[in-house]
Amino acid sequence: MRTSIFLKIFFTFLLVTLLPILGLIAYNDWKDKDILIQANKNTIKGDAERVASNIDDLLLSHKTLICNLRNNCKLVDYLKENRISKQKIKHCAIQCLNTLKNLSPYYEGIIILDKEGKEKLSTSNAFKYDFPQRDVFKEALKGNVYISEPSMDDNKSYIYYSAPVKDANDKIIAVLVLATDAKWLYSLIEKEKDRLGKGVVCVLSDKHGVRIAHASDRNLLFKSWVPLPPTVKRELTSKKTYGEHITEIGSTDYQEVADILKNTSESIYFKHRLFINPEINHGFCVTLKQKDWKLIYTMPQSTFFYFVNRITMHAILTTIAVVILLFFISWMVTKSLLRPIYKLKNAAVKISKGEFDYPVKTSRKDELGKLVLLFDDMRKQLQSMNNTLKEIHLETIYTLIKICRGFEKEGLVMHLLRTSEYSTVIAKHMGLDTVFIDTIRYSSLLHDIGLVAVPQYIREKVNPLTHEELEILKSHTVYGEQFLSKKPFFQMARDIALYHHENWDGTGYPDGIKNDNIPLAARIVRIADIFDNLTYPTDTCRPELINTYKPCTSKTDALNIILGYAGIHFDPAITGIFKQLVESNLIGNSTSRHTTEN
Repeated sequence: MRTSIFLKIFFTFLLVTLLPILGLIAYNDWKDKDILIQANKNTIKGDAERVASNIDDLLLSHKTLICNLRNNCKLVDYLKENRISKQKIKHCAIQCLNTLKNLSPYYEGIIILDKEGKEKLSTSNAFKYDFPQRDVFKEALKGNVYISEPSMDDNKSYIYYSAPVKDANDKIIAVLVLATDAKWLYSLIEKEKDRLGKGVVCVLSDKHGVRIAHASDRNLLFKSWVPLPPTVKRELTSKKTYGEHITEIGSTDYQEVADILKNTSESIYFKHRLFINPEINHGFCVTLKQKDWKLIYTMPQSTFFYFVNRITMHAILTTIAVVILLFFISWMVTKSLLRPIYKLKNAAVKISKGEFDYPVKTSRKDELGKLVLLFDDMRKQLQSMNNTLKEIHLETIYTLIKICRGFEKEGLVMHLLRTSEYSTVIAKHMGLDTVFIDTIRYSSLLHDIGLVAVPQYIREKVNPLTHEELEILKSHTVYGEQFLSKKPFFQMARDIALYHHENWDGTGYPDGIKNDNIPLAARIVRIADIFDNLTYPTDTCRPELINTYKPCTSKTDALNIILGYAGIHFDPAITGIFKQLVESNLIGNSTSRHTTEN
């Protein structure tokens, strides 16, 4: 199947303009995606490091505080002297604690343990724990300042800070313990709940993978979120690091989480799934400096790619808008480029049908505009040549009619010219095309050409014809069709010569055909021929051919006779148009340019 030149140019122009733009949009889209993904990573990393840094700062400040208590507080001096009463030492400890509470409400108590881990002093009766089993005591005996993991004691979570107390000989004589409410740690983590979007999780874990702070669910505290090795589980249980609450819940077998917790890097990006959120999560794991804890800050992929997806959707909508705009522009540009070509095409079709009165104009000044002007010049030349040929054809036919035997009377020649003129006017007002109108003009001149085959005595006989003579006279229709060439040029003339005496109701001759079976040109000439016979009876042929209509000289009477035979002898539709033409004086006042001088 052939594709029109319009579509070829249109799609070529569309592709040439569209592909680079789509490529640029796609490139920018991916580039923007990469930028946003990196920005999201930086945001998560920055927030994770910020929270970790805040925790580190507070842990460091607490370590500094307990060291200051040990080194500068009178309580320790009293403790070293041993001669001060227990009540005086406790009173001093309570004063120190009150001072600390003025700094922060999270300071809960001061505890002093001897070398065996027995309590020598406590500011509250709430602290009755088995300290010798815990690292907070063991590490202090080694000479270290230690920070414990949050642990649940008597339904309250504490973080303990311990420091060794030494005598003048640098021997450890006691352990100083500062108890703080772990809420300060929880509040730091819980502030991060959904801060960057729905589903964002911030979790603080110990080195084994046990949650010690959780942004959204405190019920998960002291529960491992990775499977614990049996040895680790036994160790945590024996030391009562998390009291009696250490269990595995919400754990996952995804290896990437366990690997991240083992990693010693300060900050590392990873992707993982959670027990409560099976969606892929993007996040960072940050290792704290003051304690071997891991802060994991994660964001669900739906949130992580939210703005990326918005950018993508925006890019898609932009692309669609660009495609529509380019489609419209390409369509309009293609139409503009091809408009002159379509004009040439339509003009060529008209000219091929013989319609030379079809001007081709354009305002373009480019090569296409010049081509249109050249084509119009060619049309004008063809029109001039065609008009000349028409004149030659008409003059030839007119001369042929004059020299044919039996057409010595000038009146008969004028009858043919008037019939041609009436037929042409009728065809024009019927809205027929130019070729038909031009063809019927010369073809109707030959409608009685067959009379040359009728003996002259019959054509000129004054008395009524016998039946045999009348039949011979009627045969002029058949002879007329035979005389004319079989060339397409004379096809309408042959139809007119053969059928111009056929009646609409089928009572005519020579074949007795009726209605639309009678060629249109013959139906038109039928009315024109009879009208002229009625209005110019002295110029016409044998009276036997028209005596049915009672010849008259008034065009009004002639019109009324024709109207009376509408639908009987004449096509009723053509008769209606003919009536309008006669009443408008467009028919009946013949001014044919052919004269006797021709």
